Amino acid sequence: MRKIFIILFFIALSGTAQTIKLNPDTNIYEVVVIDSLTKPVPDRILEFKKQMDLLSYADISSTDSSVSGESYFTKKIMGSAMEVHFNAIVQFKENKYRITLNKFYVNDVRYGQYTFEDMKSGNRKRWIKLVDEKAPEIIDQLKFVDNW
Repeated sequence: MRKIFIILFFIALSGTAQTIKLNPDTNIYEVVVIDSLTKPVPDRILEFKKQMDLLSYADISSTDSSVSGESYFTKKIMGSAMEVHFNAIVQFKENKYRITLNKFYVNDVRYGQYTFEDMKSGNRKRWIKLVDEKAPEIIDQLKFVDNW
């Protein structure tokens, strides 16, 4: 019984874990999630595009095999609202799609904008932890469409 519980726990954990990592090819921090398709690609592109529009993403664009947009979330630190901006790219291939969140930067009204790659290690770790906490919610919002 205990072994079954442990196996089920790890299966559930592996399906929900999205962590931000440095892509060695691009030197950009990103979160990547891959999932399977149940509808044709053109239908999915249209649905993701509509969902991004509903979620107030900016600069939404699409091609025959992808859709992308920009968004942000806020974090209040010491009475000041900080914005964490990111790009969201949904790419389609065969019977799967990949959601990539990348190009993270913080917009601080006091100090300006700075990317995760340009931050000092200590500050970067704190922001990465925040993105790790928020990424599942962001991805779930993107994936949520009533008629899927």
